[in-house]
Amino acid sequence: MEFKQAGFTLIELLIALTIGVAMMIGLYRVLEETEKIFNAQQQIVSLDHECRYAMGAVVRSIRQAGSNKKSLRGAPKIYYAAQTKIRILADLPHDVHGSSPWTDATHPGPNGNSFDIADGPDADSPAIAGNADDENENGDLILNDYDEDVTYMLAPTCSSAPCPMIKREFSNTDPYPLETGDPSNGIPGVAVPDGAAPYPNPYDEVIADNMIDLTFEYFANSTEKIDWQAGTNPKSISVDMLNKIKIVRVTLIGQSKNVDRTTGKYHTMQLSMDVDVRNQ
Repeated sequence: MEFKQAGFTLIELLIALTIGVAMMIGLYRVLEETEKIFNAQQQIVSLDHECRYAMGAVVRSIRQAGSNKKSLRGAPKIYYAAQTKIRILADLPHDVHGSSPWTDATHPGPNGNSFDIADGPDADSPAIAGNADDENENGDLILNDYDEDVTYMLAPTCSSAPCPMIKREFSNTDPYPLETGDPSNGIPGVAVPDGAAPYPNPYDEVIADNMIDLTFEYFANSTEKIDWQAGTNPKSISVDMLNKIKIVRVTLIGQSKNVDRTTGKYHTMQLSMDVDVRNQ
């Protein structure tokens, strides 16, 4: 008996192979484009989070400016105001850390996690030994705790954008020492009370990595802009100008860390907000 064997011809195999390869290439391109879109969305989400976190930090500090204003002893709550930099003073009513050895935000001193504005009988007394707060905690009439003397700016060591945006704790001499202020322009200092720990050394905390721009505008009310050549000469900013500030307009522009593979460009995001200086 004779059996007939049937199969694919060489031409049919080549056609099937060609179709299969074309389908695989198409599928690969679809997956590649999907990955590009996913990565682009991830960059946008990351940029949005970073910009909003940075804006939130600045807004919170401005709203807290002048908290427990007796501690400022006549010093302006917005202690320095420039187009690209702002320095803010506040004596915050909660503990973050205690006294010696003061290291950083992660090293509280004794009893540094408790809520006791002062240890002595008089919460409005200066923190001197045996009287009020012997731990130099927040709300103690001394501006030597975390978030009580802060400066926001782009990192001064960065020569070209994008730059890290930093929060500098305890600006020290930038542009004038907190202890002495700027007497020539009537800006008072805030001396350390007798028996209290000295002001800590400055340190920088990066709160956003890729910022193209950070600017501040200052207003006495909703329509009156306080207009001086901000930042060109810190000594020209008078205490009267600083005390007039009631609204701060914060504008920041962030940039994604990587180029969008679908467009070949960076993503950018701009946020702007008018913030009331509440503690008058």
